[in-house]
Amino acid sequence: MNKPRRRIRMGYIVIRTLRFTSWFLLVLVLTYITTGYVMSGQLTFSGWADPRTALAIHRLLHVPLIVMFGLHALGGIYLAMRRKRWIRW
Repeated sequence: MNKPRRRIRMGYIVIRTLRFTSWFLLVLVLTYITTGYVMSGQLTFSGWADPRTALAIHRLLHVPLIVMFGLHALGGIYLAMRRKRWIRW
């Protein structure tokens, strides 16, 4: 006999997404800030990055930051709207 499949609730998926994006955003933002300081010369990592490398990394982080922030914000908005009972699904 086949077991009935459990339905994955939308809230569970959103909470998992929020947890993943929060940790990923933490790493992205810390890297973004660090590369900004390296570019300005206020922070130096002699073996890690020179200002040109920091600028390249800094520019690569724009899209991931926007995507992760968008996912994180939408998930939080969804849960807040569900909590206020403005939406039912």
